[in-house]
Amino acid sequence: MARGFGWLLDLGRNENKRAALLAIPIMDNLNGVIAEVLGDSAVKGLKQGKPFSLNSVVSVSLLTERKDIFRHQGPILVAYPNKKLLDKIDNIREVTDVLVIPWSFGEIQYWIDTWHARELGATENRQAEPAFSDPVVEEALKSLTSRVNLSTGIGHPMDRAAAVDLFRKLKAAKIAYDPSEVRGWLVRHGWESDDADAVKDIAEKISQGRSVRSEMGGWADDIVDLWRERASKS
Repeated sequence: MARGFGWLLDLGRNENKRAALLAIPIMDNLNGVIAEVLGDSAVKGLKQGKPFSLNSVVSVSLLTERKDIFRHQGPILVAYPNKKLLDKIDNIREVTDVLVIPWSFGEIQYWIDTWHARELGATENRQAEPAFSDPVVEEALKSLTSRVNLSTGIGHPMDRAAAVDLFRKLKAAKIAYDPSEVRGWLVRHGWESDDADAVKDIAEKISQGRSVRSEMGGWADDIVDLWRERASKS
């Protein structure tokens, strides 16, 4: 945990990264290790909703599952998260950096895979994010993202139908896909976490041959050919 706050101080060399969030599931997570690192006075202030100053450089405010923040321009240090907290953080816009300190890596592996996260101190990879396993599926997801209203995800029946029909067409064309990879791509490209979960659920059911009820999807009969053409040019 001390390394995590050291990470915030390192980022604080950039004046645009001096407003930080400490994200924990519940207030009780402040007790124990965090209190030992920050001290009782800082923890007491955080519990009262007051930010504390880290070495008079970085201002740190508290974020829990119960608090909604839609934008934050600065880094977030996440301690002992569950999926609900990580999803909340994924939905916050304009975040500059995220460091997650988990109870175990297994609990956050899906998040690591989503963001291609690396271990603190590892050599930074400045290459573009790894290519999607099948560029045709990626082109399909681009089409879906352009088509739906991202503020509501697939909440509208027509948007849900578009998602269902998309995966049906991929399956009919014998194009395999990984629902977890699909979810990760959607989160990285502006989808809310809950909406990405809903699309993943549809993708899994169709991949497994299970029935999914929906209205007519509205994709053209030759849409897979178009996705293949776009993929060949990307």
